[in-house]
Amino acid sequence: MFDVNVFTWAPVEDYWLVQIVQYIIALIGVVLFALAYFRLIHTVTEANRRKFESTLYSLLSKILNHPEKKEQYLKRMDKLVKKHWQKEILLDQLINICYSFKGVYADRGREVFDHYKFLKRSKRKLKSLRWNKVVEGIIELSIIAEKDGRREIFKLINDPHPEVRKEARIAIVEIDRIQGLIDMNGVLGKMSRWTYISIFSVLQRSPFKLSTKDFNALSKSKNPSMRKLVRELEPYAVAD
Repeated sequence: MFDVNVFTWAPVEDYWLVQIVQYIIALIGVVLFALAYFRLIHTVTEANRRKFESTLYSLLSKILNHPEKKEQYLKRMDKLVKKHWQKEILLDQLINICYSFKGVYADRGREVFDHYKFLKRSKRKLKSLRWNKVVEGIIELSIIAEKDGRREIFKLINDPHPEVRKEARIAIVEIDRIQGLIDMNGVLGKMSRWTYISIFSVLQRSPFKLSTKDFNALSKSKNPSMRKLVRELEPYAVAD
């Protein structure tokens, strides 16, 4: 007997199969176009970034080496550095300069830092909800702003996040050396091994004197980490 279903359903199945294949081909085409587009955008962005960084590094070098033309170079830099990401790159470079150099180069780097009012920017980072941004702000302030950011950093020495606590404690010692250690005594919580090593390393890098009075006070600290650290510092203790 003749079965009409064979001829009525088969074309419908072929139709949907063709539609699915066409849909998949179209989807692949869209994905490939999107990949090519974003790759092009990335390439152009990276090229612009490299060009920006090259020009910025050149201007920074001229400011550091030719202070008599500082105002001229700063005007050119003002035209170059406008966007948020550009200011962050400049700030990173200024931090590197002040960390790597002392004396006149560091002073000139701080002048550029002050010109762009980066102190407010770094302090804002301390209020960020992202711990890595807070750490970024701590490091910036401890290296380039020093005592201008000390009060805000000190509030973070017992922060809930371990990385924030660690960097804040190290920063206080970076800024004030032994006085920072004395100020943290009594309010300092448990110290991690890495914090302990870092603080000791900071104190060893720069000459300091630990008076007998301060040594005895720190030796009697209620914080076992502080007492252990002070024992390591005993060779540096001097008479009042």
